Amino acid sequence: MASKGVKIGLTYIITVIVTLIVFGFIGNVFIEMLLGNTASEDTDADLLNQSGTYTPSADDSKTLLAIADLGTKSTDLVFMLIRFLPEETQGVFLSIPANTIAGETPDTLGSLYRTGSATAVKTALEYTLGLPVDKYIVLYESSFTTFCNLFVGPTYVVPYNLIYTDPVSSEQTVILAETMYLDGNTVSQLAAFPAYKQGEEERARIAGELLTTMLTSKLTTENSDLIESYFSTLINSTIVTDISRFDFEESYPALLYSAQHTDGFCRQIFPTLGMEADGNYSFDESFLSALPVWFNTEVR
Repeated sequence: MASKGVKIGLTYIITVIVTLIVFGFIGNVFIEMLLGNTASEDTDADLLNQSGTYTPSADDSKTLLAIADLGTKSTDLVFMLIRFLPEETQGVFLSIPANTIAGETPDTLGSLYRTGSATAVKTALEYTLGLPVDKYIVLYESSFTTFCNLFVGPTYVVPYNLIYTDPVSSEQTVILAETMYLDGNTVSQLAAFPAYKQGEEERARIAGELLTTMLTSKLTTENSDLIESYFSTLINSTIVTDISRFDFEESYPALLYSAQHTDGFCRQIFPTLGMEADGNYSFDESFLSALPVWFNTEVR
């Protein structure tokens, strides 16, 4: 059952992503800090193959639905599928517009989430994509900002001046076309900007670019002494997830392996979409056929 403030859920997603971007010993230190004494020497011994070295298998691959709920507007939602491939020590990030139609009873992801839950979005994506989605996590504005602040440092070039006046509050948002330093507040503002020239497709693409840019920026030894304080702040944030402690402990060996062997490579893909008469999007059949290859799953 989903629960707010479940610390182990956020530990899981942070560990998955950090292992994708941090060079060996830094990632190893980070994971060991998260787990403490969770994995015993006996457990480690059981994980070794006949050559005496643990290696992950295809069964260790996982797909996570990550949702950022940054407010009450439809443009305050960000949807992303993260495919973790420990055999290849990499992750594939798929950002999806909130007004993309999915499900056996077709509806937009945004509507499915607002009127239902993250579980409804997960079920709809599984039906339409023809691929299993293992777990989900929802980060709200505070936890999303905290998460992004773990990876401050990279810059992003805003493509053009972003200017919007809220019709209800008359509050004006102005983001100039310039190189911006990325932190949690900046990413939230750009990811939820409601008036991109190409609509929701462009917003989803930019949100994906922002997150991938931040996550692929490598941590250094200079940052390692800050990880504990970052983590302490992060686990006090509010989330909703169906990730259990068992899920986390089951994935630990693959996460540890990735931390020790990763090349820091994260790949972003964006769906090929068709425009419906009502202005919403639908997945193109060619994309649906190609996705199992990108996610390294069985063919539909």
